[in-house]
Amino acid sequence: MPPIPLRWVLIVPFILQTVGVVALVGYLSYRSGQQAVSDLVEQLMVEVGDRTTLYLEKTLELPHLVNQLNANAIRLGTIPGFDSTDTTVLERVFLQQIKQFPTISTIAIANERGGMVGSVHNNPGLSIYRTRRFASGVLSISDLDTRGKIFRSVVVSKTYDVRQRPWYQTPKQAGRAAWSPIYQVVGRLPLLSVSAGLPFYDQAGNLQGVLATDIVLENLNQFLARLKIGESGQVFIIERSGLLVASSTNQPLSERQAGKLERVRATESTHPIIQNTMAQLTRSLNLASINTAQQLVIRQAKAHDFVRVIPFRDRLGLDWLIVIVVPESDFMAQIQQNTQTTILLSFLGLAAAIAFGIFISNRVTARIEPFKSGQSRVSKRESSTPQYTTITHG
Repeated sequence: MPPIPLRWVLIVPFILQTVGVVALVGYLSYRSGQQAVSDLVEQLMVEVGDRTTLYLEKTLELPHLVNQLNANAIRLGTIPGFDSTDTTVLERVFLQQIKQFPTISTIAIANERGGMVGSVHNNPGLSIYRTRRFASGVLSISDLDTRGKIFRSVVVSKTYDVRQRPWYQTPKQAGRAAWSPIYQVVGRLPLLSVSAGLPFYDQAGNLQGVLATDIVLENLNQFLARLKIGESGQVFIIERSGLLVASSTNQPLSERQAGKLERVRATESTHPIIQNTMAQLTRSLNLASINTAQQLVIRQAKAHDFVRVIPFRDRLGLDWLIVIVVPESDFMAQIQQNTQTTILLSFLGLAAAIAFGIFISNRVTARIEPFKSGQSRVSKRESSTPQYTTITHG
C-alpha cells in the first residue's frame, strides 16, 4: 500500500471538518427558521380566530337585543303595535334606531296580516320600506337624503306576504327567538341575509307577529377583508354543510342559476385557496363533528398551508365554522433568502478555509522535506558503509 502524502494528511481532515460544520450549521439554521415560522403562524391564526369569534359574538348578539327592546316598547305602549294600519310612527322609530347600529342591516316588524314595516342600511344611505296599510300586498322602498327626507320610492313587489318569508316562519314555528336560515332579501339588490326573529304574543298567547333584525352577509365579508393574515392568507366562514357564509376575498357568496340565486359551496369556490383548503378538509375531517378548534397542515407539491378550523355556535341556533388559511410561503420567503445567503457565505468560507489549509500544508511540508531528504541520504550512506565482524581469538 503506497504511503499517503503528508499534504493530504494535513488537508483532508481539515476540509471534512469544515464541510461538516458548515452543513450542520446550515441545516440547524433552516430547521430553526421553520420552527419559528410554525410558532409565528400558530400565534397569528389564534389571534385572527379570537378576533373573528369576538366580532361575531358582539355583532350577532345585537339583533336579538334590538328585538327585545322593541318588544318591551310595544308592551309599554311607547310605539304602535302589530294591529296598527298607519306605519308613519314605526318608520320614524326604526329609522332612528338603525342610525345607532351601523353593523345592523335591517330592523323590521311584521304581523299576521302579512304586512311589514322596517328600515335598512343601503351602504351608503338609509331607506324605509313598508307594505300598504301594514298588510300583505304592495311592498315599496323609499330612499332618504341626508336630511331624512324621501327623494325616491320604488315598488319592489305587488303581492308581498311576509308570512311566506323564511325569516318570519322560523321564529313563528320555534315559538321563541331564533335565527332564520340564510336567505335572499326582497329588494333591488340580490343580497343574502340572516335574520334574528322574535315572535310576539298577546296576553292570551295568540301570535301577533314577529320582530326581526337582520345582518347582511356582506357586512361580515367587509370585516374579514380588513383582517391582515400574512401576504395571501385568507379567512372564511362556512356552514356545516359546506356552504359559504362569508370570506375575506371578493368571492361571491351566491350565483344565479336558471334565474334563481343559489348559494356557493366552498368546494366550488373560484378562489383557489378556499377551494383547495375545503377539498382537503372534507377528505381529512368530518365537518359535522368538529367541536373544538382543529389545526392541521395541508401539504402540497411546492408549499404547505397552515389551517385552523374553529367552531362557532351561539345560544339561538347558529352553527358555523371559521376557517383560517396561512400559506407557509408567506413567511418562508425571507428565511429561504437568508438560507441561500448563508449557504453562499459558507461556500466562500469553505473555499477560503481550503485555500488557507493548502497554503499551511505547503509551508509545513516545505519545511519538513529537507529533513526527510537529509535523513534519506544518511540512511543511504549507512547502508553503503562496509560492515565488519570482529573475531576474537582466545
